[in-house]
Amino acid sequence: KLIMKNEYKVEKQIRRKTTHPSYGTIVFNRTYCCGEKALFGSSIKHRDTITMELRHAEIIRGLHQDWVHGDNLIARVEMSYSQFAEAITSFGQGSGIPVTINYTEMDGRIPECDFVSKREQFTDEFKAKKEQ
Repeated sequence: KLIMKNEYKVEKQIRRKTTHPSYGTIVFNRTYCCGEKALFGSSIKHRDTITMELRHAEIIRGLHQDWVHGDNLIARVEMSYSQFAEAITSFGQGSGIPVTINYTEMDGRIPECDFVSKREQFTDEFKAKKEQ
């Protein structure tokens, strides 16, 4: 595995700006969409979702206080309200809650996933089993 250098970068101007590979911010937002969209792990289409953004961060020190600012985007994921509720109430259970990845620092923007109708999927599976 690649291990990053434990390197602090400090720029002194009027204020002091410090960055480190471990510094980050996380933000959750409600997102409202004009059309319906598919989300991974959800059996219905959604208009209203929750996004989570993880960003690199920097600390700016001045006037005897710190300001933390999110900088470049590392990853953005989108989830339904029920996926969000399950995520924040089921700490350490299983391998995690399904979310839809929209962006990663390495890959850039990621295409939307296709909608899978569970009703059609169950019907098709039932018909196939019945024909056997």
